[in-house]
Amino acid sequence: MGISYSGVVLDSDSQALIDNAFPHITMTHGHHMTITMGPLKHKKGKFDLTPLYPVGEDMILKIVATRQNTGGQVFCLVVELPEGYSTRNKFPHITYHIGEGFKAKHSNDLGKEWERKLSYPIYVRGIVTEVPH
Repeated sequence: MGISYSGVVLDSDSQALIDNAFPHITMTHGHHMTITMGPLKHKKGKFDLTPLYPVGEDMILKIVATRQNTGGQVFCLVVELPEGYSTRNKFPHITYHIGEGFKAKHSNDLGKEWERKLSYPIYVRGIVTEVPH
């Protein structure tokens, strides 16, 4: 059975918090921030993210902006990670809404030109998890 992706899986209170913060947009995803596809430690040694993200560790994520495409089919929450942390995505984010004909991976295509800073950050909590297929 292998690992589908590794991420910070949000607790139910955090999911409710972001759902309440964006009531005009239907949450279709919103349950995690992807760290990398597959396991945290690459099986051939290309990378090892386990020192930064120990499985089971409780993490606080700081949401600082949103990115949304023109038609509103892709909407994500931009996460500002602590200094020294990174993900293997183009930018750290929580995919919040994906419309018909789109996939979660389309969040990665939203560049800074689609970004809108929040008036204040939103802090959410989650657990570092390797999610099986």
